[in-house]
Amino acid sequence: MSNILEKIDVVRERTGCSYEEAKKYLDLNDNNVVEAIIAFEQENETIKEKYIVSGENVLKRIKELIKEGNVRKIIVKQDNKTILNIPVNYGIVALVLAPFLAVIAGVIVVTQKYTIEVDRE
Repeated sequence: MSNILEKIDVVRERTGCSYEEAKKYLDLNDNNVVEAIIAFEQENETIKEKYIVSGENVLKRIKELIKEGNVRKIIVKQDNKTILNIPVNYGIVALVLAPFLAVIAGVIVVTQKYTIEVDRE
């Protein structure tokens, strides 16, 4: 049983999908992790965007992206080092993200440049 759970975890980690979706794609692809990820990506094509922002504008930009909707994942990086990786799942609201935003605020240095990578549906 742990083998299927490990496969589900890998699919979820790579795609940001739910447990149910990961299980569905694994079932449809004979429990082949790579094929499940490819199938997910083909059905859920994402648009990738990057924004370079200064420290004081990181929180503002993240909030704007969440309000825009259709965002699947937000990654905040500094010098190619990932500071925060937030999968924005279906039905998530800003209140749920408040702890993440507090973490970002505590880590961000105002004088630094950050890259925000966004995966959209």
